[in-house]
Amino acid sequence: MKKYFAIVPALLLLVACRKYAEGPATLSGGAPAYLRVFNVIPFALTPFNSAGTTPFFTFLFDPQMDAQGIPKGGAIVGDFLGTRQLYCTSYSINEGNGLNASLDTAVKTAINYEYPGEAHVLAAPPINGFDLSAWAQVPSGKHRVLFISRPQTDTPFASLSGTIRKSIVIDTTIDLQAGEVYTLEAVAKNLDSNLYGAYLRQEQFIHQSFSDSNMYVGLFNLSGKPSAINPAATGSYPDSMDVNCTYYYFDDISNNANGSSSGSFYLPVPGFNNALLTTLNGTMATTTQYLPLPILPNSYNYDEQGIFRKYYGYGQGNSTYGTLPNIHLYFTNANLSGGFSLNPIEVDFDLDPALINDVQPYLLNSVTNQGISAHNNQTQFQASMSLFSNFTGTIRAYPCVNVLEIVYNTIYFMRIQPAFYNTTNR
Repeated sequence: MKKYFAIVPALLLLVACRKYAEGPATLSGGAPAYLRVFNVIPFALTPFNSAGTTPFFTFLFDPQMDAQGIPKGGAIVGDFLGTRQLYCTSYSINEGNGLNASLDTAVKTAINYEYPGEAHVLAAPPINGFDLSAWAQVPSGKHRVLFISRPQTDTPFASLSGTIRKSIVIDTTIDLQAGEVYTLEAVAKNLDSNLYGAYLRQEQFIHQSFSDSNMYVGLFNLSGKPSAINPAATGSYPDSMDVNCTYYYFDDISNNANGSSSGSFYLPVPGFNNALLTTLNGTMATTTQYLPLPILPNSYNYDEQGIFRKYYGYGQGNSTYGTLPNIHLYFTNANLSGGFSLNPIEVDFDLDPALINDVQPYLLNSVTNQGISAHNNQTQFQASMSLFSNFTGTIRAYPCVNVLEIVYNTIYFMRIQPAFYNTTNR
């Protein structure tokens, strides 16, 4: 297959300015690797989290200790690390914000949704045609990393009391190869037993070839054992899941004949009507198969008047019907008889990515609407998998790699975007 990142060099001049300087550069401690850090430990009332507060951490890379052997800092400090956002890209969508400033106006204290986030660091250069400036340059080799529980206040880690600074939840060593791209996440393995760990994934998409006719989706299940103390907060995703896919496009002919403006006249793309996309087996896997979904001809994205179609919208008590092509995934317990039709959990990827983290449509973070749980025939909503840009002056879909992570009752979506144009969502 041809690689869509093979482009005319002059197009590189059109890449928007980044807040980060791009590597590689020589760092003390060895040739660089590239690292991105998330916290996906869920909010749940457990022995560790009996106060019902949000899991909140300081991340230390090569920690430094004081005279009492208590962490006081590190070669890299990722402070105020809250739960990651539902949607993120391969470049920092927060890079224009002040340090530790939340996108959510309801959050009044310092918070970072990831490391490096908006921190000023040397970032990864484009690799395999992807913009990877959301990954920080770090020394390769073996390194100790800590995740330390801290209060959700504006006090920097170094100024916290020794009692707080020694509240180590995760202590592990990671081994990073030079030139490789890694995603590190704080995860829960068993909430009721206070078992937490570090999940490290060496990203393989930088080594693979992708067709410029497709977008791709890869799925990971990073759920630990569900909580028996608070099962509603973690849901009941099984270890073995069938994932079916329906890829819809809007049918103007049927819609016009009916005289409706409901946005309900969709047809499935041939070959993608409740089709088995993959089966996920087990949890905490570090590799996945990136599955192709076709990029439809651009005419599918415009109505009969030549106007770009709309995303579906839901929030603030008002719904708007979208007519852009969209993808629905259906998750079913692969170990149950009855197959696909037996109480699937439906996730519709049809919302505007630019709004996904600040509008929170359809109670996106709630247990009853976002959760992958025992609720029958439940529907959730996520960002559109299609990457639209007006890079050439005309809005059209571009190839991309979409990474979906299932963490108990939440799906996190990370889009890996090409490096050769300014990717703005309309």
